[in-house]
Amino acid sequence: MKFHSLAPLFLVSLGSLVAAADDWPMWGGTVQRNMYSPAKDLPDRFDPGQFKAGSEDVDLATTKNVKWVGKLGSQSYGNTSVAGGKVFVGTNNDFPATPSTRATGAS
Repeated sequence: MKFHSLAPLFLVSLGSLVAAADDWPMWGGTVQRNMYSPAKDLPDRFDPGQFKAGSEDVDLATTKNVKWVGKLGSQSYGNTSVAGGKVFVGTNNDFPATPSTRATGAS
């Protein structure tokens, strides 16, 4: 796995930290976009952990302050949003969860 592929993992990890607090449904959190969260006792650091030997899967036992990891495409777009207990990340489909969702015939 290339280094740039770790950025989406970071975003998903960070999104899971915010998910324990209020929704963060847009860039900046609210329409004022002041990046302020009233949440208390959020972790001030995390460790993304290590990959399982011979795979691109993260061993959650080696992480710190990470609840889950999701495999994303090779690029992400925009900012992570959290709403209704779900984390939303814009990404391409370089690593599709369902192979049938891969675009065909695109140029």
